Amino acid sequence: MSWVREKYRSLYQSLNFERRGLFALVHSEWGDRNTLYPASSIHITPSFFFSRVTYLDKSAVAAKFFQDQQAVQRLVNQEKVYRKEASINFLHQDFQKEMLLPNHDFNLLISLFGGNLIQQFAGCLIPNGLILTCNRFSGQQQVAEIRYTHLATIQYRRGKYIIVESSTTPRHSNKDFIRNSRRQWQFKDNEQYYIYQKSDNKHRG
Repeated sequence: MSWVREKYRSLYQSLNFERRGLFALVHSEWGDRNTLYPASSIHITPSFFFSRVTYLDKSAVAAKFFQDQQAVQRLVNQEKVYRKEASINFLHQDFQKEMLLPNHDFNLLISLFGGNLIQQFAGCLIPNGLILTCNRFSGQQQVAEIRYTHLATIQYRRGKYIIVESSTTPRHSNKDFIRNSRRQWQFKDNEQYYIYQKSDNKHRG
């Protein structure tokens, strides 16, 4: 097993932290997306469902992971659900100090557990672009300031992610992780996720 696959397995698969069903639902409802994922670490699960994803992270682990492009591409090719070739881009940068992006034509911004990033990256979305975010450590409260349109609320219930009654009321839980029978940490998804849309007449910055 390559270092890339083992690192992904240990940080995401073995912890049940991939959230494949979340990205599968977004793909099913809103189609393929040119996706921007700041503060991604090595969470490449979005590339299993979206054919073009740009990852941004400042960590040394992420830089080492994405440096082995062949191993990353091989992993994605084995897991992706679409036929077209996957485009995987990684930018190793501290975007709190500078943000260097090759383009600004993304139509999906993923902001999950990465801090207050939505305002910083809102200008990278084209009109009618989407934001996928959640309650905790994701800048969800900033969306109201940008005045995006709330399209859907998503929760994990009974083993799958579903769209629930439209609401932006946070649902918090202090139990993000639980121990399984083998005394290994696993992610228990008690978060509430949101899809917002950028109106076509809004200022892009």
